[in-house]
Amino acid sequence: MTGTNDKVRSLFLSALMVMSVVAMGTAFTAGAVADTSGNATVESLEVTQNRVLEADDSRSSDIQTQTVEFDAYLESGDTEEITIDTADAEDNGLTIDDVSVDGSTSSDVSVEDVDFDDDQITFDLSEDAGGSTVNDATVALNVDFDVSDGENANRLEHVVTATGDDGSTTLSPVTATYKIAGDYSKTVNGEDSVFAGETIRFTPGAENTQIEVYTTDDEGAPTNNRVANFNTAFDTAINFDTSNLDTGETYNVQISGSGVTDTDYDLAVNDLGLDAEARDTQISTEDRIVADITSNANLDDPWTATLLDSDGEAVEDDNGDAIERTGSFSGSGAATVRFTAPTDSDHYGTGNYSVEVTHDDTGITSETDSIEVSEAGDGDVSFAGDGVFTEEAGDVANVTVEMTNTDEATVTIGTEDQGYYIVYQVSDESGDGQVSLEFNSYTAGRTSQDNVVSVANSDDEIEFLTQGGDFTNTSEAVGSDTLDPTEYEMNASVGHVDMGTDDYTDSDALGSLSLQPRSTDGMQSWVTPKGTDISDLSDDVGNIYDEIGSSITESGEVAYDDGDADGDTVILQLEAGGIEGAIDHANGLKTLIDNNQDNDDDEAIDLTIEQTNEDANRNAKTLDFVNDDAISVIEDPENNSYFIAVELSKVDQPTRDLAEGDNFEATFTIEDDNVLNTIDDNEEVTSDFTLVEPNTELVTNSDDLILIESASGQTISGSTNYAPGTDLNVRVKSSDTASPFQTRPEATVQTDGTFTTEGADFSEVSPGTNLTLQTRRGGSAVGDEYDGRIGEVPTASVSISNQTTDGSTVTVDSVTTENGGFVAIHLNNASGEVIGNSEYLDSGTQQDVEISLDSALDENATVVAMPHQDTNDNEEYDFGDGDGADGPYTENGSAVTDSASITIQTTEDTPTPTDTPEDTPTDTATPDEGEDMTDTPTDDGGDETTTGDGAGFGAVVALVGLLAAALLATRRNN
Repeated sequence: MTGTNDKVRSLFLSALMVMSVVAMGTAFTAGAVADTSGNATVESLEVTQNRVLEADDSRSSDIQTQTVEFDAYLESGDTEEITIDTADAEDNGLTIDDVSVDGSTSSDVSVEDVDFDDDQITFDLSEDAGGSTVNDATVALNVDFDVSDGENANRLEHVVTATGDDGSTTLSPVTATYKIAGDYSKTVNGEDSVFAGETIRFTPGAENTQIEVYTTDDEGAPTNNRVANFNTAFDTAINFDTSNLDTGETYNVQISGSGVTDTDYDLAVNDLGLDAEARDTQISTEDRIVADITSNANLDDPWTATLLDSDGEAVEDDNGDAIERTGSFSGSGAATVRFTAPTDSDHYGTGNYSVEVTHDDTGITSETDSIEVSEAGDGDVSFAGDGVFTEEAGDVANVTVEMTNTDEATVTIGTEDQGYYIVYQVSDESGDGQVSLEFNSYTAGRTSQDNVVSVANSDDEIEFLTQGGDFTNTSEAVGSDTLDPTEYEMNASVGHVDMGTDDYTDSDALGSLSLQPRSTDGMQSWVTPKGTDISDLSDDVGNIYDEIGSSITESGEVAYDDGDADGDTVILQLEAGGIEGAIDHANGLKTLIDNNQDNDDDEAIDLTIEQTNEDANRNAKTLDFVNDDAISVIEDPENNSYFIAVELSKVDQPTRDLAEGDNFEATFTIEDDNVLNTIDDNEEVTSDFTLVEPNTELVTNSDDLILIESASGQTISGSTNYAPGTDLNVRVKSSDTASPFQTRPEATVQTDGTFTTEGADFSEVSPGTNLTLQTRRGGSAVGDEYDGRIGEVPTASVSISNQTTDGSTVTVDSVTTENGGFVAIHLNNASGEVIGNSEYLDSGTQQDVEISLDSALDENATVVAMPHQDTNDNEEYDFGDGDGADGPYTENGSAVTDSASITIQTTEDTPTPTDTPEDTPTDTATPDEGEDMTDTPTDDGGDETTTGDGAGFGAVVALVGLLAAALLATRRNN
């Protein structure tokens, strides 16, 4: 425990420490240190030479000297041990090279046993004359600092203490302050923003200028919370490390002092977010060291990455230079740094390393975790999977080579005996242990090898050696002939080796590329709503498959309004294999079709979209697949699919406008003499679609009215031929001028073409108000206008009691409905599953309504009875939220319900009675009138039997309970 004396002592020490803080002046005079006799040992500590240690590139020498002077006070024969703590200097990269005595103004004072390391200097201060006292003798020491590795700092603080002969240490250390000039990232003279951690420079322009930094409040005004306070001291400028400032905050900087105009301004602190992460933390000497860098840096900001050893020192190459990489950040602030595989040399081999990345503009750094490099085993290469890759002839085959303990391999496809081969060297620059090659079987042998194979990962590298064989003839045009469907041998060897060497012929891995005959398989039509983001589908073809069945549905009818030239989007899905290589070489299907339209008619590849029901004496309307930007292609060659999106709302042709009723046929053709054709006739697939008038129908009652209750949560249902996923709204407005009202609840078309609006609030609309309802898409009306009316909320009540059943039925005691309807039974609660419903019930009150359940209950349960209206007047219960659903009766916006517990009855075995022996008397004596049976003793005076619920049993239980409570209370007290 801390006693009063200790508290007083703590306060006293704190006070002494506070009293030791000295206002900085030109000489930086410090307070005195008292010796054990009560006399001052040293005082007036100051620097007389090189007050500013220059540690930046402007320094004249790596060794710079500070001369430290102080006044000595010693009694006769005293010896004091003096310590100057230079830990601040060490923390900022300075080392002490030497300490020497410059001299003393008194011959009676000597400095002996000078010793030093990087964080302190010690020496003995003695009075040598004997019998006399030394007062105010000036002693000077020269301290040589090596500043070659000096880092940024505002000032250095040297703490001086003196120790007497009795070993006690003085309580009041003396502090002297020095400044070191170092590198900084930017000069701040007014409102500005910085990255937390960068060192900035304030330049008030005068010595001894005070600079204070305060937090700000939500309004941007400075608070009383000062987070930094420093002084320019001997210079007119000073550096400031922002590491201790919080990111995302704005601070107020206040500058004052003699020779400057008092000023203040805001300083915003941002997060650079610099982070370096090693891609692998355990690698071999065959692997590259790869680190991924992320940051909030600006585009093209430069960075430097340094390879560090386990001691945090820069790794040097054989020339003694630090191993570094430089680069600049991308627009996202990202970058990747790679170092060559360790060579197991004297400088760079097995061991632990890290990568330190520096943002050059600010000096902010980030370091990866430790990367362990171990000796690599023998290198090995293999083809992924079972080594067999299958594609259709004419497609682009992906061949993946896997590497272990090496990042270089030589790969070949084909052989001279097969009439074609190609050889290339690959390098795993991405560091993922594999290189995926994309081999274009359409261009192979008809163009330079650079246009035959590429790498899937742009970080990897490939260098071609040769391609050859009887088939190879690069003077012939691409598409003049293609590789035959067959199985082509493949092999791979470790390292980059030359064609024909033993390493190549004696390969490390074998595989095969199986090219199958290609085919053109079919075409089908899909429809999707106007406004579907085609670019989003193009960026990730998987989005198409995700939307199929919801906003993309198979259909040959496409809603199109020729009045507004507006309609849905058609998506034609072409299914064809073996055309990927040709499309890839042409940079797209549109370009491939455009290029091939100039071929002879019997060699063309074409895709046309042409009207099939043209009017008499009129040419058929055609959609220009190649030149209309409203027609785009989304490629999925991996699944032999190419989606052609025709946005009808954007087409700018044909010369005659599209019209409702136009029927179009899309035809993809590969003519019989084209090199890709695999049959004796044209390869041709087609798909039709028809433009139909957009239409919607709303659900009405038998009187062709739409009745809406004067309540909240009201919905309107209908159907349409617009594409599923289309957004519609229904404009509902009163036709009575005395009760103006309008709302537009929204709806989305479902896959079956139905829609139901979101719940709308009609509770403020008076019953009897007449309405008109019109479905709209965007700003245009669709379909007919309907009449409607606001009606009173029909009433209903229901009652159901707890009951025991066999689980197949439940009985509702009573149900009353104003307009007739049904009673639905929900399991557990009102939103639970509907497990049964009644037949149609006339309006009025019905008693004891037995309802058969869809499946029998096999355990006890809670059920909820809920009356429903016959919304569509068909006397059939239609449950759900869609078109024609029978909604529940409501009261105050909530469904009318009652609940009950259902107990499932069980059948128990009845014991078989045993016969009474003939010799057992059956007559029981009848007591005389008035006889007190309670006093009748037992026959044998034996134990009395008491039933479990008798009075005797209750008393025993009570007594046991009281004893237990008493014991528990006693235990708690203990």
